[in-house]
Amino acid sequence: MTPARNTASARRPGTSRAARPWRTTESGQPSSERPWLVGDIGGTNARFALVTDPVGELTSVRGLRYGGNSDLATLISDYSESTGRPRPAMACIALAGPVTGDCCRTTNDDLEFSIEETATTLGLERLHVVNDFAAQALATVSLPDEFATRIGDAVPVPGLATAVVGPGTGLGVAALVPARVGQPVVMPGEGGHVLITVFDETELEVVRAARAEGVTLTAEMVVSGPGLTRLHHLLGRVQGIRAEPTTPEDICGRALAGSDEQCEAALQVFCRFLGGTSSGVALTTGARGRIYLAGGILPRMAEFLDGSGFRARFEANPVMGPYLARIATTLITDPHPGLRGALAALELIMSESGSAAALPA
Repeated sequence: MTPARNTASARRPGTSRAARPWRTTESGQPSSERPWLVGDIGGTNARFALVTDPVGELTSVRGLRYGGNSDLATLISDYSESTGRPRPAMACIALAGPVTGDCCRTTNDDLEFSIEETATTLGLERLHVVNDFAAQALATVSLPDEFATRIGDAVPVPGLATAVVGPGTGLGVAALVPARVGQPVVMPGEGGHVLITVFDETELEVVRAARAEGVTLTAEMVVSGPGLTRLHHLLGRVQGIRAEPTTPEDICGRALAGSDEQCEAALQVFCRFLGGTSSGVALTTGARGRIYLAGGILPRMAEFLDGSGFRARFEANPVMGPYLARIATTLITDPHPGLRGALAALELIMSESGSAAALPA
């Protein structure tokens, strides 16, 4: 299999981690004098960290919200000034959007920038930008056991393809195919924008309620933070109840506290739609090793997710049910998977065998 291009770059003339199938050359390792910067830019938030030693521990981890007037150079400059550390020599940014050339833009916001111009402005020797879920997939290669919570009874199978599905501001999807020797092959895509599929009458009524408002639902429109708010509203329409506008955090909090039946119903449907979407990803990508579940909204609801209809919906296929029942689903609880993934991507690019062409965007 030939890796597809999935990164763009510009060049100018946590704790100890598990071993990776690639190795950074000694001359290309980070140091306190020449640190690496890694970033994770989503639809509403940006996170940055520095790496100052070959062990790869993330330091000076900081997050910030950005608005329509922000650009990447300003965000990185503001972050660098706040740390008081030496200017980074290398940088890799995981971006919530496709990376197909020098000009990059987030899918769900209006952050837009040129990689070449940003590298020049910041004086970086190298700046690489990768799709955020390509980074998420790479982060799973060395994910510590304490950050992996099994959902359901299926056991992961090492050596087989895996995939990551992550609801956040949007819905990210990527697959990773391991290699016997050398670097894995990352295959990100725009799977969050596939049309939603329904299984039961409640889901069908939700889709009908959306169609009555002139909306054709994609997976991201219901399996994401904003999607949870949309589900809460649509279920209110189905039940003939006025659903007051509220935030995903509020809906999730009330559901987990058991204080609001309507919020709990919305979160249950959310979990079932997540199960159906994850099932489709498993079947499409052949990710029989396991499906990883990522995203900021999921770790706080791990127990609820495990007790919901997620897993039953994941396996509910009239033809491939037994096949799906053997595929493990694992919740990532690492607080910084995007940053670790950006670091893994930069390590891969800087390795003896890695290159920018090794990572699809």
